[in-house]
Amino acid sequence: MAWASFMTGKNPGAHGIFGFIDRRPSPFKLYLPTGKNLRSKTLFEIVSDAGKRTISFNVPMTTPPRKVNGVMVSGFLSTKLHSAVHPPEIAQKLEYIGYIIDVDPSLALKDESTFWKQVYNALEGRKNAVKTFIGQEWDMFMLHIMETDRVNHFYIHNPEKLHSFYTKLDHYIKGIFEYIPDDADVLLLSDHGFCSIEKEFYVNTYLSRKGLLKFKVEDPKSLNEMDSSTIAYSLIPGRIYLNLKGREEMGSIPQGDYNRVRNEIVDMLGELVDHGIIKRVWLKEELYSGPFLDEAPDIILEPFDGIDIKGDINRKELFGKSSIKGMHTLEDAFILWIGKELKGNNSFSIIDIASSILDELGVGRPPDMEASGCLA
Repeated sequence: MAWASFMTGKNPGAHGIFGFIDRRPSPFKLYLPTGKNLRSKTLFEIVSDAGKRTISFNVPMTTPPRKVNGVMVSGFLSTKLHSAVHPPEIAQKLEYIGYIIDVDPSLALKDESTFWKQVYNALEGRKNAVKTFIGQEWDMFMLHIMETDRVNHFYIHNPEKLHSFYTKLDHYIKGIFEYIPDDADVLLLSDHGFCSIEKEFYVNTYLSRKGLLKFKVEDPKSLNEMDSSTIAYSLIPGRIYLNLKGREEMGSIPQGDYNRVRNEIVDMLGELVDHGIIKRVWLKEELYSGPFLDEAPDIILEPFDGIDIKGDINRKELFGKSSIKGMHTLEDAFILWIGKELKGNNSFSIIDIASSILDELGVGRPPDMEASGCLA
């Protein structure tokens, strides 16, 4: 969601991606959103349409690759390199330099040695990609490094391994910087921070205990087995949808009761705030706007750092732990635009960066772009 907002300069209500898993309400279906589901032009297309050339590697939400003026190598949702690249003929060159799309994160649990080999092979491949392609003509060159995310999810509790990893990562980044032309503007950013997980909170278990989520069977395998009497259900991370008639396949809440029922649920969720689990309960119109607002979750839970909100449906307890040790945080994402002064006092978000990139490239902002810029 964050990278979709970065690439479009729009909030999710205007580009249509709301989370790692999204849903079609009628007929009800869960799906993994990709670039196909992104209903807005991205920076890459806007820059291409302006006659400029763009090269990008591994940026999330670029699967499948778009036919830009230049090069696009998709990110972690791609399964095979040959289907992840535009133009197709560069796949062989990428294979030759050892480029891989992503590491297998499950190896962190079952084959640690192979996991770390993949991590460093991936970093080497990213560095080689920059070395190989940066000599081409380009106006915007973008590289995304996914390995920091993979490592922090499994090793944030292990300071020795983290220190070793970041020491080597610094070495790779230094090598990449050596290939960057002296007159290029350089922007570094992340879409989130990280912290250790104190405990997981299972929202659907909570809703079930409150009588709001019901299933047709005793041991459900998916939300597709919800009973039509369900009032609300949740998707990761902390998105609550009301089972609204006329919108959901088996809607139970009359349209005229929407505000009343939602307010009652928000009041109920207040106990999670009181107990230090949830920092704030949001209504969708407080966070989102645009043509896809109706697809947004009706209620959004913002947790405290360390409370990882999950959408599991088969947990018997409200809280638990899993093999994942690290979780995303909202307020310590990183940005550095070398040689530029950024707006202060947390006065911009990841949405706002796109317009400043276009300004620096001399490309006009699309009229529907929300981004207000990040430079002072």
